[in-house]
Amino acid sequence: MLKKIPLLFIWLLLTACQAGNNDTITQTIPATGTVTMTATPAAKLMSTSQSGNELAQLAEAYKELRDIPGHFGGGEPNEIVDQWQGQKHLLMLELGARLGTGEYGRSELVALLGPPDHIPTEGDPLYKHIESLPTYQTFAGSDEFLIYEWRGTHDFLFFVVHNDQVESAGWWYAWE
Repeated sequence: MLKKIPLLFIWLLLTACQAGNNDTITQTIPATGTVTMTATPAAKLMSTSQSGNELAQLAEAYKELRDIPGHFGGGEPNEIVDQWQGQKHLLMLELGARLGTGEYGRSELVALLGPPDHIPTEGDPLYKHIESLPTYQTFAGSDEFLIYEWRGTHDFLFFVVHNDQVESAGWWYAWE
């Protein structure tokens, strides 16, 4: 039960962040039923005094989910890690948005999320996926791409690194 509490907290936090300026949100959460709560505006949740702590909490929750294989990682299907807009996907979307701002160095990113699943080089199939994106020209010539798998190499988050600085983040989706 204790392991579920941090994930539930993070899920509620993300839901509140997505709610924006709405006063209340109602969500049905598996194993706990329907929860109605007053949403704190996203600006208050992202206050500078708490942002580092929240980022660390998001990263820890991601690392817990990263260890669950799910369907695309050779395990049993698991909606928490496999589902579009599931817990792992939402965490990764938030981490990409927060860490892909140009404010973090490569070493800070790796310290938070752990080592990337892949660092593709030119000619690698994963590199070709990134190259095929319409936005590729905006980050062509970068030193490296750090890939963090969401659903294996089927769908993944990548960070664009240049001169040891994380410049941006992007997604490869197979769209099957």
